[in-house]
Amino acid sequence: MKRGAIIPMIHSFKITIVVLIAICVVYALFLVLAYFRGQKRLKRMNNENNMSRGGSHSEHVEKQNK
Repeated sequence: MKRGAIIPMIHSFKITIVVLIAICVVYALFLVLAYFRGQKRLKRMNNENNMSRGGSHSEHVEKQNK
């Protein structure tokens, strides 16, 4: 192996590592954003349900049965 043949291999290997790290970072950011969006949506749904019903569903069923 000549020294000239090793350098391009190392260079392409560095590029591959950088690309892999970049993909991981983007994927992690996407997961975090999706998680926070899901949390907001869940909170909003719970608030709307509680306001429209004026309590949980089981309480209403118990009142009707008595």
